[in-house]
Amino acid sequence: MTEQELKQIKVNKQNVSITTTKRKLINALRCERRTCGNVGFINKFLKDYEIETYPSYIYGNIDDTINVIYKPNNIPLSKFKLYFLSINGYKNLNNISIDFENTENYCAFIGLNGSGKSNVLESVSAIFKSLYYIATLDYSNSKKHGCSFSYTICYALDGIYYHIKDDKLLNGGKLNLTMLPKNIIASYSGEDIRLWENYYKPVYENYCNELIVEKQGFSPPFLFYVNRDQWEIAMLVLLYSEDFDVKSFIDELIGEKQCVISFEFVNENFPIWEETATAVFVEKLKEKGKYTINEFRDCINTISFIDQSSSLFYYLYRSSTDKGNRLIAKINISFGDGSSLEGLSEGEKRMILINTIIHILATQNSLCLFDEPDSHIHISRKTDLIKLINNAQKYSILTTHSPVFLGKMDPKNIRFLDRGKIKSMDILEQISNISNGEFNYIEGAFVLTSKYTIVVEGTYDIKYIKKAIEIFSNKDNKYKKLRKVAFVPMGSADNAQSFFNDVIINLLRVADKILYVFDYDQNGVRGWKKINELKNTHSKLEQIYYQDNYTSIYDSNSTNITQPFYVEDLFDENCYSCIMNCLHSKKKYKEFKVINQKVHDMIKNEIQRKYELFAPNYYNGFQSLLDKILNVFSL
Repeated sequence: MTEQELKQIKVNKQNVSITTTKRKLINALRCERRTCGNVGFINKFLKDYEIETYPSYIYGNIDDTINVIYKPNNIPLSKFKLYFLSINGYKNLNNISIDFENTENYCAFIGLNGSGKSNVLESVSAIFKSLYYIATLDYSNSKKHGCSFSYTICYALDGIYYHIKDDKLLNGGKLNLTMLPKNIIASYSGEDIRLWENYYKPVYENYCNELIVEKQGFSPPFLFYVNRDQWEIAMLVLLYSEDFDVKSFIDELIGEKQCVISFEFVNENFPIWEETATAVFVEKLKEKGKYTINEFRDCINTISFIDQSSSLFYYLYRSSTDKGNRLIAKINISFGDGSSLEGLSEGEKRMILINTIIHILATQNSLCLFDEPDSHIHISRKTDLIKLINNAQKYSILTTHSPVFLGKMDPKNIRFLDRGKIKSMDILEQISNISNGEFNYIEGAFVLTSKYTIVVEGTYDIKYIKKAIEIFSNKDNKYKKLRKVAFVPMGSADNAQSFFNDVIINLLRVADKILYVFDYDQNGVRGWKKINELKNTHSKLEQIYYQDNYTSIYDSNSTNITQPFYVEDLFDENCYSCIMNCLHSKKKYKEFKVINQKVHDMIKNEIQRKYELFAPNYYNGFQSLLDKILNVFSL
């Protein structure tokens, strides 16, 4: 081992254990013995380079083996924070390493369908399900309950950094519950139930079996799944809560409406729960037929074993979710104006659930998992959602495919997945910057994973071509094939070489063909020639000009282009007839003198403003271009 190898641990954030001896470690730092002075020097080096040894290099035989590991210095003292995760052998996640260190409060995974986003949530659930079992059982059972795949996970909890590989602590100690998050809370808004079926349902069923035999108190499950059917329970708990943020949300949701709360009970099941705390809880609810919010709060506050809002949630949950044995069949919440909770939108119900998870169920030592939390939520509420998840006292992992939602996130908290591999965000940021933010990360992800990509000069080129595809797809199904084509703007034709070096070269591995489309002008010809040169070593590249037809190709050797052709020339001239009529109406020199714009800029701006409103026949000139694209891509 050398000093440079030790320094490289921090550079690489190497979350794998390096085995060496105490002697080799101190020798690497030009020391021979563990004197007080040398130990002080070595300790400073290890701290500066964020390195720790297990066991300590200071004590014991100098030739004993130790593990050298990266350990960040700035560990939060009072919350859970994920730092590193590697997975090998779970579905399409093979030899994948994910660095979470620079994330703050949450990490969002983006990617197309099949990229592995949901598999990350499943694998994290599998890991902690295994760890919770092992922490509450004898280590002799670890093989029975352990993970079926190989993994390494590093996280901070209460100021302590934990490094676990394949269900075992790196330092060789025995795992216990104080070393694990208080709970893992998962929520998914869609129809897919894999997360529930594989990891949370077994825990839930075991939990339900224990409920009917408990006599006093209970502990909620370590793995807890909140599905969309539990929003009525969630709403009732939010109404009960006096947390400032919760009250603000409720005030915004229902305003000054007066609430009436009632319950429908399953009386025949009460003997099953006799002498349990659950029965005591429900019997208390039966004392009145209806409650106002204040009356309900007063009722709950008289129950000694419900000391916080989360306890109320779990008692309502256990009383109403086990259909065969439940005591509460339905929770009714109606308003003074005659409306009820049923009138709330799916997005509002979703916000109720997420507020409950963040403000009621999760603690600072919890880990929250959200699969597409923004699903069904109105675009105007997505800012509220990211503020909710970006909570300094919580840590969350989420997935999304919403460009609007992503646009409200800090880029350092986003991870891009492509077919089970983490990809650099740098390319997505470059694409976004070149398009002045009009090209979002989701569109960038589509580009990076597409077999067919078209590179154009500007973002409006993309908008026009996509609109033409939409129009012609309604006339002929063959044009629907163009929907699988990805588009990317390079800013200008003069960027052809640099954009290839920075972005396009990274697409060649997955792409079948990449087509550049240029305006036919001096800049476009230079770009065309540059791509023509690159074709000698990159056969997947192709380039064309915008043309009204492709029976003959424009001359790329001309030094003086007297008849240029631009994407705007593909539009029917009637789309800007108002500008021409305005110009024709002017008679005097002074009338032309006051026009601030050049005529071609006026036409260009008119098309940009109104292209979405143009009649379909105004796009007839695009048909030759679309046919050419189909031909180039062999679609």
